[in-house]
Amino acid sequence: MSKLNADYENLVKRTQAINRRLRIELFKISEKLPDIRRKPFFGQFVNGMATESLGPFPEFILPTHPCSRTLQGYCSPCFFSKVPMSSLSREDIYNSLVVQTQYIIEHFDEIVIGFQSREDSLKNKFDVTFCYACNGSLFSDAETTQSTRKQAFQMLADEIEKRNLRPLTYIETCVTDYLDFLSSNEFDIIFPLLKKLNAVICFGFESANDVTRNLIYLKNLSLIDFEKAVEINTKLGVQSAAFLYSGFHSMTQNEVINDVTNSVAYLTSKRVMPIIMYPNLQEYTLPHLLYQAGRYNLIDPRTALKIFENTDAITKRIAQDNRDFWLMGDLFGGPPAPPTNFFNNKHKITCSCCTENIRNALQQIRKSHDSSLLNFCKKSISSCECQLKYRDMLIEEDLTYGRKDIIERISENIEFAEQYCADYLNYMHKKEKAQEC
Repeated sequence: MSKLNADYENLVKRTQAINRRLRIELFKISEKLPDIRRKPFFGQFVNGMATESLGPFPEFILPTHPCSRTLQGYCSPCFFSKVPMSSLSREDIYNSLVVQTQYIIEHFDEIVIGFQSREDSLKNKFDVTFCYACNGSLFSDAETTQSTRKQAFQMLADEIEKRNLRPLTYIETCVTDYLDFLSSNEFDIIFPLLKKLNAVICFGFESANDVTRNLIYLKNLSLIDFEKAVEINTKLGVQSAAFLYSGFHSMTQNEVINDVTNSVAYLTSKRVMPIIMYPNLQEYTLPHLLYQAGRYNLIDPRTALKIFENTDAITKRIAQDNRDFWLMGDLFGGPPAPPTNFFNNKHKITCSCCTENIRNALQQIRKSHDSSLLNFCKKSISSCECQLKYRDMLIEEDLTYGRKDIIERISENIEFAEQYCADYLNYMHKKEKAQEC
């Protein structure tokens, strides 16, 4: 192993250790559920406001066992580590996937049909669109079982067929779990059900850049595996989508914009639909620790707007039949929604008025998929003095921080986090006690 690879692996292991330490402390203070979860977390889009969904349709998150990657210390910014666990047996927790799916079916009119808010061209092509996920990866045997997955998918497919609906179903999973599924005896049983649901398989991907994806985000995913999963889906006639993150620590905002833009271009070249995930600050995570110490900042609202502008321009080049060009994750974050997001971040440069304009534009675009609203928003914020302050901030970041090698920056932040972790946890414990009073 070369010195570069050895240093890289060393940083990965040290980051994992920090993430595990933070999550163990979180688990200690998290109250365990006395029963299996009877209904999923679900996000909807009502009156123009997105609440924890990927778009103008409901998203159902069905917690079972914790994501195995959470316990291993991967995915540094992940918020699913905050989903409560149950104190019941493994078998009962596994079966909660079926129990929660039954809840969806029993309340189908209310929470599936009732929360269809599309205003785009797909409104007349699909009767229902929804997202179906669990804590981390739906095809992970650590979170669900083959039998519960089969039963849950069968229940959904039967309900769709009984109602004679044209569905579009977004299913979230990790690449490696999905590859295992494709090569298992489960495939022949479940794949026909996925086709009935008109499933789009959404992979956790985060970035096309290896350093960003596997060292900063800590995804532990090879590009070879990702491309293999996409290639198989293409041959099977299944659409692939991929989550892209936009809040990496140790990077300048220009670097984040370029990273997301390049990743969108890469995905589009593979005919994979990008899902833009904007950052927020989840407590007991590495980004939150660095933020508290002044070593990380959320992207500015103007940066968020630029990321979407670039995404929209790139995805328009490739026609997607009967599919969304892109999706945009919840702008505020959750579940659970954290206190700090990039709109109310006290360190943002964009003024309150322009922030409000950007927030309203992105919210409306999420619902309508009408990207022409971009021009109105850009015009409304173009003459404000905060635009010059934003440009100055980008230049200063690039001159002072961006000149340093990215690996060196990451290493310095990890070393700091190791030294500061105990103080951070003491701060969080005091904060928890203060909230109890």
